[in-house]
Amino acid sequence: MHHTMTSPDIHMATAVLRSYKRAVDASSQNPTAVTAWVEQAAGVHSRSREFPQDAAIGLLSYLAHPLYVSANITSDQQAWASLMASAEQVLQAENSWSSGQIQRGNNTTFMRLFGSDITWIKTWAQAQNLNLSNGDEFLVNRVLEQFASQQSTIPHTAIYP
Repeated sequence: MHHTMTSPDIHMATAVLRSYKRAVDASSQNPTAVTAWVEQAAGVHSRSREFPQDAAIGLLSYLAHPLYVSANITSDQQAWASLMASAEQVLQAENSWSSGQIQRGNNTTFMRLFGSDITWIKTWAQAQNLNLSNGDEFLVNRVLEQFASQQSTIPHTAIYP
């Protein structure tokens, strides 16, 4: 896909950085992966691009590629380069978020409950001023925590969102 002039934005900058990181990761299996990425994304004669050439050149400048030093790039490419530190932060935050999603998925298992029991638990949770938006698994955990603290000698692990 060929892109016309695109204004620098964090979404595209993050996509370019993500694509580049995939090429770097692939280089352990394919030593030419990074060079191929540079040629496809930033090469003068490339006809197939995932994103604007200026964005790729901005990333390469940000990464101190010898051909794309700041003196050799346009102001549009420099504008893309200036977004790349933020794009790195977005990818780091996305990685933390993704790890949290995976952990939550691993910590919760599918469970069938009767509709009347879910209604009772939500009514109870509202009376306890609990946040219903955290998910039913946390509400069930609170009910068990309450029960265990008053009625049971079996230990229970409270989990908080």
